[in-house]
Amino acid sequence: MKREAEDAQRSRFTPADASDSVMDVAQTLERMEGDRELLEELARLFTDEWPKSAAEIEAALKAGDATLLERFTHGLKGAAANVGAERLSTAALEMEKMSAARNLKSIPPQWEIVKEEAATLFEEFERLFRKASR
Repeated sequence: MKREAEDAQRSRFTPADASDSVMDVAQTLERMEGDRELLEELARLFTDEWPKSAAEIEAALKAGDATLLERFTHGLKGAAANVGAERLSTAALEMEKMSAARNLKSIPPQWEIVKEEAATLFEEFERLFRKASR
């Protein structure tokens, strides 16, 4: 009973607060055993790491280095999945597959999709965590 009261007090947002099309908060929280603070921390880390990840991908694209692209997009895919961002994870997976197939000409349009999904995810993080801090 005491734990439930503490959990309710800690609750900053609920799965219903998120757009299911952007991220699956309910499933992610289930994997994190309901730890909303952990999800918020992972979201902040993801957001903080995005500029570095994007710059690495951009540099690999510019260099035409399919091996690095495959590695960087694989990491992005996993990081996105960790925060419940399935659309972004799927978009990164497609880039990873293109890189593995050395299909470099198809990657720039897919990279634009990845960047759009990331921007949408950051908007969702802002909405969720702004609501949580009220």
